[in-house]
Amino acid sequence: MTGARLVPPQVGPPPSGERRKGDIEVCGTGSTPRYGLRRLVGVEVRAFCRFRQRNVVQRVVLAVAMTVSLCVYERRVEVGGCAACLLSPRPARMAGGVAATVLMLGAVGATHPVVATGLVVGVVLVFLPAAARAVRALPAKRALRRMRPPGRHIYLHSLASIAPGAGSKLLRSVAQEADDNEWSLVLDAENEHLAKFYERFGFIALGAPVSMPNGERFVRMWRPAARQARRL
Repeated sequence: MTGARLVPPQVGPPPSGERRKGDIEVCGTGSTPRYGLRRLVGVEVRAFCRFRQRNVVQRVVLAVAMTVSLCVYERRVEVGGCAACLLSPRPARMAGGVAATVLMLGAVGATHPVVATGLVVGVVLVFLPAAARAVRALPAKRALRRMRPPGRHIYLHSLASIAPGAGSKLLRSVAQEADDNEWSLVLDAENEHLAKFYERFGFIALGAPVSMPNGERFVRMWRPAARQARRL
């Protein structure tokens, strides 16, 4: 996934600080997810397209990017299957994905060179606009990375929901999981209005908003681990 993009969840009741069992489903290594990959990709695509019109090609590119991201990143899913968030990537999955892609292209190239060349050219043409946007955003991304909180942290790459209250419920449960495990959480809110939403869950801004090339103003936010929060 290019950068960190938090889709505004449909707002539900404010966090109560009380965890309800079954709020989230852990879909990590060794677990059997209740909802399949196709369902989760649909949630992500619907959530992202709700706030920005996309043509057919852009929807396909988004679906492919979300499929890869859901395979590579640690994820949490709201028990109703209406909200999902991506946490830090799993290095083994990333390495395996790269190796599998290289082997597949090598095998196809050895038997069907023309097909392999066409696949490479097609991928480059489809993802070239996204790569160009990522290059233009590098200075802003560097500015965000300089706002590092103390100690180790888990990065919340994306949060998407398609039902009222589902995003709030999922984020509340992820915050409780972070407290239980003494995790510090970091995210980039897409605008200042959204930053106020995340403040309700214990996140604090680490600096001034950073302007992106497309006009969005990202706010880097930090939710300290429970032990760190008590010392603040």
